[in-house]
Amino acid sequence: MIAKFKIFEQTSFEIGDYVIMKPLEYNGLPQTILFNNFVTNNIGQIITFFADHRHPGSDYIGVIYENSPKELLRLGYFTPDHIRYFSGKDPIMFKSKNKKDLEIYIDTNKYNL
Repeated sequence: MIAKFKIFEQTSFEIGDYVIMKPLEYNGLPQTILFNNFVTNNIGQIITFFADHRHPGSDYIGVIYENSPKELLRLGYFTPDHIRYFSGKDPIMFKSKNKKDLEIYIDTNKYNL
């Protein structure tokens, strides 16, 4: 089973790839827990990315989600178009060109398989 998920551990990505993002560092706010649970248990799709030339190695990745929670939209964690911009050295936990691969990963974690 471990070998099956090795396909997600590639470091390069492209626009159109499906992703599960890494959680943010916890800052004590309850909405951070909600946000982290959402991005680690839902699939987004990369729609844009660009490098921050002032901070080499810190890229910005625009990820769109189909079902962003209304509370997180209201608090500004996502744009009104359900887009979140992630930054950092490596904010992607898993990626795949095939959404079904990530759905299998989420289902496996959900049911502890």
